[in-house]
Amino acid sequence: MPAPFISVIVPSFNQGRFIERTLLSVLRQKYSGRFELIVSDGGSTDETVDILKKYSDRITWWSEKDKGFADAVNKGVKAAKGEVLGIQSSDDFYLENTFENIVSGFNAHGDAGFISGRDLGIDLEGRVLWARRQNGKLTPKSVLLGPESICQHASFIKRSLYERIGGLKTDIDMCADMDLWYRASHFQPGYFISSQAGVYQVQPAQRTQTSKKFYENLVRMVESCEASPEYAAVSRLSPEEKRSLFLFWEIVYTLNYDKATGISIARKNIGNMAGLDKRTSALIAKYAKNPVDHTLHLLRSGGFISAVADKLYAKTSKANLDWWK
Repeated sequence: MPAPFISVIVPSFNQGRFIERTLLSVLRQKYSGRFELIVSDGGSTDETVDILKKYSDRITWWSEKDKGFADAVNKGVKAAKGEVLGIQSSDDFYLENTFENIVSGFNAHGDAGFISGRDLGIDLEGRVLWARRQNGKLTPKSVLLGPESICQHASFIKRSLYERIGGLKTDIDMCADMDLWYRASHFQPGYFISSQAGVYQVQPAQRTQTSKKFYENLVRMVESCEASPEYAAVSRLSPEEKRSLFLFWEIVYTLNYDKATGISIARKNIGNMAGLDKRTSALIAKYAKNPVDHTLHLLRSGGFISAVADKLYAKTSKANLDWWK
């Protein structure tokens, strides 16, 4: 795969404040192969359409009502010509040389169905909030239980694999991207590469910050996949793994829209941590009332060392966030 045709699909709705940065982070990539940019807009009423018109000679786009994120992406893929697909949110953006680095990842891992770079998160002032250190092979269980998430804004998938699993599922719209990587990993592994590839824009209008449906969508994602003989034959979670995973998700996604309730759920499980994995234990320990309990649980779970390492990595990140200008 020396220089595959890359198609980037951007599902969009009322993110005019950010979308030009997203477009330029694609259009200004230095890449030896061909690439295209497709924006599937859901009928934005802000300045988005005016910005898309500005780049009409360089992108493919439309603005019409759709059924949500998954539907918008699937429409974009249907119009795409590329062998490798990227799905980029209209408020996030790629870092410099991402296409070349992702293709190098595919070339380094011949069995890879998808490749993910490392990511950063920034606030509205452009300050780096995190810089993840993802690494390793991605299997069905590591996609769900791994210490680091695979990030849509830093990941690319072979079109052949995307089509084999039927694309994004519209009935699990809230977590359709995670569901994509989860199902894909049943047939071909993915791999993290060490290059930083994408930037996640933290902002109050995000679905992850406002929707109460993430947790139920995630549980349904796992249960529906395991209900399929084809998928279940490859991978199935144990009862203990499900308990850890579902509790982790319940706390994380409740915290996003109701911090007090999320903390309450965590504290109720302080005395019930036996059998939980390190990730879930560290999350619960973070919200322990007693400072001594908090520290002890973090040390036992490995969360303290991981948290310190993450902060140091974020502080030393030298990614040029303005390269696209």
